[in-house]
Amino acid sequence: MLIDAGADLNAADRTGDTPLSFAIQNGLFEIVPLLVESGAVVEHPNAFVSK
Repeated sequence: MLIDAGADLNAADRTGDTPLSFAIQNGLFEIVPLLVESGAVVEHPNAFVSK
């Protein structure tokens, strides 16, 4: 629903985590393909990755 409404799939929280990194870190693997197919950046840096 949020994707259909135009949500920013690459928006990051204060630690740099995006919806994609949150899904992976929390074992929500079934939504990973949907996020990637909808435009989530796979190599988005976060607080644990050197920018």
